[in-house]
Amino acid sequence: MPAKATIRGTVQNEAGTVLAGVKITATDQRGTSSDTTITNKDGAYSLESLPRGTYTVTAEASGFEKQSRSPVAFDGTRSVVVDFSLRRETARGNSVKAGNGPTTRQSLGGFNYYDKPEYKAGSVDAASHPSGYSAAAEEDSYDFILAYVQGQNDSAPQATAPAAREPVPSQTPAEAPTEAEESGEGWNENQFLSRGSDLLLHRQFASATTTFERAVGHYPDSAKLETGLGVALYAQRQYDQAVKALIRATELMPSDPRPYLLLARAYNASPSESDEVVARLRYLVDIEPDNAQAHYYYALSLWKGKRGSEAYLLQVEGLLKNAVVLDPQFPDPHIELGALYAQQTRYALAIDEYRAAIRLKPDLVRAHYRLAQVYLRTGDKAAARAELDAYEKLRGTQPDTHP
Repeated sequence: MPAKATIRGTVQNEAGTVLAGVKITATDQRGTSSDTTITNKDGAYSLESLPRGTYTVTAEASGFEKQSRSPVAFDGTRSVVVDFSLRRETARGNSVKAGNGPTTRQSLGGFNYYDKPEYKAGSVDAASHPSGYSAAAEEDSYDFILAYVQGQNDSAPQATAPAAREPVPSQTPAEAPTEAEESGEGWNENQFLSRGSDLLLHRQFASATTTFERAVGHYPDSAKLETGLGVALYAQRQYDQAVKALIRATELMPSDPRPYLLLARAYNASPSESDEVVARLRYLVDIEPDNAQAHYYYALSLWKGKRGSEAYLLQVEGLLKNAVVLDPQFPDPHIELGALYAQQTRYALAIDEYRAAIRLKPDLVRAHYRLAQVYLRTGDKAAARAELDAYEKLRGTQPDTHP
């Protein structure tokens, strides 16, 4: 077996403050190996089990100049230290400044996001989506938006400004915004949050997106506003754009898990693949090792682009099992384990996982449908018929659902 090595180090700014959430990439100069990670809350990173060779190591963070170290060679050593000191961009344009990596947990203004995955089933075949249903095609994000808006209204300080410029939380969709509301000129951060959230609440997603885009232009260092923009884009099913906004939110507040969970949901819905998102979700597991959803979403992100790799599938299985242990009342990891085992023709295990999900939540439409399919593959037509009957009955009470 080829010898392995580790690249590790820390990242700070010119003032000596450690930087969390910085993307670190090591690329073999022969183009045969590459790995990515993100610095933790102490500004530290570690890329382990790299094949011996010569690498270029790059550090990237929004608002800072990209920096590379090359060549980084392993000549008989197993560990090389590569530290970075990043400089601010001199011409920022529309770029967003990265946070300084707080060493204590911060919150997004007390927002209480509803992060439990309640995906409606879609029409995507199991072979093309790890979970066998489409989170992207049919998900109604309104429950999520309601929790977002409620958390903001309950906790954000009340803004003060001239009455003509004050957002009106109770405004109805029929009321056209004033000229001042169209521009947002003179608003503070909380006024933008209030107005954007109210538009989301009334399903005026395009207007909400415009409001948050203007807000981010005025307050480019606000994780709250970047998160709001991500939610608005997600509500419009502009998943790739939502992913970009939520990545920026995690950069601005790298120690808060909630933007990461939103990022995970948007990424799961997006048709695109991103090693950067995968690295950020791996970082979420590092800072929230007891968070079942962190393990669950990291597993899905790995599975999304690496379905053909046995090594990745073993990692996916382990992460999903971690999620089950960390939150025994969380049904979704059982659904994904069932899909994984069914894909591997380990039908007995798949049946056990689907049954476990149904015990936790008997009205899970997709669990009954998937269980029926596995029973059919094993030749148990009676059990399959019973599950299909349950599926049809539940489907009648949950409109627009598909396996």
